[in-house]
Amino acid sequence: MFRRHRTFVIIAACVVLLPFVLELLMWLTPDIGLVWLLFHQLYYSPLAGIGEPFFTPDSDVSFWVRWPGRVLAVVVYGGGLIVLRWIYGRWRASSGVAGAG
Repeated sequence: MFRRHRTFVIIAACVVLLPFVLELLMWLTPDIGLVWLLFHQLYYSPLAGIGEPFFTPDSDVSFWVRWPGRVLAVVVYGGGLIVLRWIYGRWRASSGVAGAG
């Protein structure tokens, strides 16, 4: 039981911390920073349609992420992972799998 919980926490931490790691890589390796910017933009693109005050539209890089957008991404992606974990736990419990939950 604790192993599955630990795995979920590690996956959730990776999903939530990914943009900060990409931001750090953009600063540490500026010669290939556009590669990290691409992945950074892909992470936020499902939410970028919301616009101001979370994201600032830009013609060069599509949009800039503002700090409320970062908070929104953590809430949406973190909440989505929690909901998926809850659905998976309910499905395991209803299917009668040993050690469900």
